[in-house]
Amino acid sequence: MPPRFQNADEVVGELIGVAPRKEAAPLSVTPSNPLAVNADIVIVGSGLAGLCAAVSAAQKGARVLVLELSQEIGGLTRLSTGLIGFADPDRQRPLGIYDSVERHAQQTLAFGRCRADKTLVHTLCRHGLECARWLESLGIQFSPRTIQRARTLFPRGHLPSQGGGSVYTDLLALKATALGVKFA
Repeated sequence: MPPRFQNADEVVGELIGVAPRKEAAPLSVTPSNPLAVNADIVIVGSGLAGLCAAVSAAQKGARVLVLELSQEIGGLTRLSTGLIGFADPDRQRPLGIYDSVERHAQQTLAFGRCRADKTLVHTLCRHGLECARWLESLGIQFSPRTIQRARTLFPRGHLPSQGGGSVYTDLLALKATALGVKFA
């Protein structure tokens, strides 16, 4: 369990071994005043994205530090239902759902009135199934059913087979710790 911090100054103070002042000015990190951290990668936040990044980097040999202001690892993912949207023909076709990465990208762009960056949306949609398979390789099990989220255009929502978002964060935190990831 990471230590409990009230603000970013306390996190930085813990990292560099200096207690924050009551009316401390924001920390200035510059080339002449670097923040000394014994890590190759520092990740801010321990939600699903942060923990995935931490585990992936640690699997590749990086020394990783995850900063989390909350007293519990998991961020808002821990409190969520765990619903993730991605096109998955293996799960969707048996249910009579014919989906594709391209359809997912088109609908995502349309839903956002085409204000989103098209390249980023296509990247998200193209790699969604790959990310889900990676989570499965770590031990996550998805429900065989696919659901349609409120206000969405297609049934491509996937949930963990048991529990909510904490299923992801608990497993990823264990994997991260086993790989030597540090939390502060």
